[in-house]
Amino acid sequence: MSPQPAPGHAHAVLDRTAHWLVFGTVLATLFVPRLTHAAVIALAVLPVAMLAMAGHRRSPSATFMTPLGLAAIAFGIYVAINAGWSVNRAEAYGKVLYYWVLALTIAAAARGLEPLDDGSIERASRAVLTAIAIGAAFLLVEVVSNLWLHRQLANAIPALRPSGKHMSVANDMVVHIGEYFVNRSFAVLSLALWPAILIARSITNGGWRYSAAIGLYAVTALAVFKSQHETSMLALVLSGIAFGGMLIAARSMRPLIAAGWCIATLLVVPIAMWSYQNGLHEAKWIPDTGRHRIVLWNVAAERVVKAPLLGVGVAATKEIDDLERPTAETRAGHSFPQRTGRHSHNVFMQTWYELGAIGAVLLMLLGGAALHWMWRLPPKIQPYAFASFVAAVMTGAFSYGLWQTWFLGAFGIWALTLAVAVEQARRQG
Repeated sequence: MSPQPAPGHAHAVLDRTAHWLVFGTVLATLFVPRLTHAAVIALAVLPVAMLAMAGHRRSPSATFMTPLGLAAIAFGIYVAINAGWSVNRAEAYGKVLYYWVLALTIAAAARGLEPLDDGSIERASRAVLTAIAIGAAFLLVEVVSNLWLHRQLANAIPALRPSGKHMSVANDMVVHIGEYFVNRSFAVLSLALWPAILIARSITNGGWRYSAAIGLYAVTALAVFKSQHETSMLALVLSGIAFGGMLIAARSMRPLIAAGWCIATLLVVPIAMWSYQNGLHEAKWIPDTGRHRIVLWNVAAERVVKAPLLGVGVAATKEIDDLERPTAETRAGHSFPQRTGRHSHNVFMQTWYELGAIGAVLLMLLGGAALHWMWRLPPKIQPYAFASFVAAVMTGAFSYGLWQTWFLGAFGIWALTLAVAVEQARRQG
């Protein structure tokens, strides 16, 4: 039986309003993904506050002396040191500070879930599921209607208009917004999908368990494949394969996923060089964005060779690229100049470039510790957890920059929603 919080008016008020806080926060990240960095902190308020009201105490070792906690600490210490040789130390230390805030917030919130009563966990779970289901339906409507709601809001509230490069205006009315404008929302949805599906399986009864889970996946799939976010397409397909593999042959799929993680973190540099040397940047079957990234990954890989152990420093990619962009050449047959880009569109390549081999090994250990935690979950929960891990790897491998605060926050949302989903599923047996 889970410990019950101490009674009290403040506790009762917080408990009654908790699901609205969770619902509004998660839904806001799908509507306005740039809020994710603040949303993580907002989501942590509930379990931490209720934990304090319950008078529950845990020793520091219980909170941090786990493989995952130690790996997160080691990575955080190294990036704090590494920031000292970044070309923009002020920005680098700012990114390091946010990493620590994020890590400590997630750790506190995850620990705070354990002593909450079953009703609090179920209300939080329903709020997460409802928000993600509404968010998925909203994104489906938006991509089908060419961002109708975004256009209406932009016309009604001029302050909400995106920059000119993202929209077309006629007679002072926004008539078009590029569909890629919601790509960030799809990144958040891809990360939160499998935790939501696990919740759907845990809190619904009978045949509705399958209907709710399949329906959520189907709506998300329709929205994703109608969108312009190829990374979410890859994440959806490969995480679905991982889920099926875990159901059919978990003993084979678990080490396969772990091996894929090690390859992604340790061998991304030679893989990028091989892809470029074999002309994949000119392959017509690869989308333009993919061909562009093969070029910039190769440029970054060549830079890694010059500083293979320690890298160029945290968040240095943007600063260096801004200096070199005016003189970057575009080779014959290329559609993208010889640049790294302001970020690598690949967290593994950016880790090698900025943090070097030491950072790459520490990142591998961090992900390995997360897999170790998933490996120890009850067998019926593992398929959802491992599928969510694959979705997270794909989202990081092909989309945004490692140190974009909203992107780090999106992974924080993933961690917290997964923690809620796992706690709810455990209590349902």
